[in-house]
Amino acid sequence: MTRRLAILLAALPALAIAQNPPPAASPPQSAPQAAAKPASADQPAADAAKPGDSNKPGDSNKPGDSNKPADSNNPAADAAKPAESVKPQIEKLGDSKYRIGGVTINAKTREIRFPATVNMDQGLQEYIICKQRGKLHEALLITEINATHLCLAFTLLRYLPSPELFGLRDETGHQNGLYPNVPAAVKASARISLEVEWTLDDKTHRVPINDWLQLSVKETGMKSGPWLYTGSEFYEGKFVPEMTGDLAAIMVDQGCLINYPGADNVDNGSQVWFAYPKRIPPVGTPVTVIITPYTNPRPLPKP
Repeated sequence: MTRRLAILLAALPALAIAQNPPPAASPPQSAPQAAAKPASADQPAADAAKPGDSNKPGDSNKPGDSNKPADSNNPAADAAKPAESVKPQIEKLGDSKYRIGGVTINAKTREIRFPATVNMDQGLQEYIICKQRGKLHEALLITEINATHLCLAFTLLRYLPSPELFGLRDETGHQNGLYPNVPAAVKASARISLEVEWTLDDKTHRVPINDWLQLSVKETGMKSGPWLYTGSEFYEGKFVPEMTGDLAAIMVDQGCLINYPGADNVDNGSQVWFAYPKRIPPVGTPVTVIITPYTNPRPLPKP
């Protein structure tokens, strides 16, 4: 692990660009698509993508742009402000544990941990995790970690990004109705469990983040299941999730590192996700986000 760490750190800029290359022309393309097989018209209705509103036909907005009003505490100028390049500081904590900025990883279990705070305990939710400059008016958690550090953690622990939710574009920048054919092995590697842990009244709780969400129409909690490590992209040489502050999304956002691959992950105006107030600790409660490989009792179908 130490040798792998040293090699990756030395090649970090090239690694980031190789995994998430800057687009040749606007609008930007999904970083992980380079690893995908030729496109296919086969795509489940539940997986129709609307990444940050930047995946709409003919839309030339920057990644992560939204038609919704920005958070009143985060002016648009601040949201568009380029994030400074941060060189990762790696600290070895134990035999298999390392810290990358605010992100802790376990090389043996492939577990990723980082701190966050409950941002909302009620209301509409389209994002799970955002930074201060992100879309906090519709996000469950707020964190201060660097998005590049989280991306590096995924890479070090051998998670493979899957672009399966992101529609492809033609040479004019319009959606062509095709989605990438992603190998089953990549799909399996990209699927993660996303949990939260917190302490209240001297008792430690740990639940899947799915438990904190409910669907408006059914008024039932989100079914248990995986989340998807999708990687992200560069826009004009800048890493999009660090630029926008949006790290994990329920409604598909091509600029986020993590997306929800289940049903009702596209905003169709009739079914939306809300926080589940009875299950969420008070706003301001410190929590730990825990990411682990998803164990699927049933293997994914072959492509």
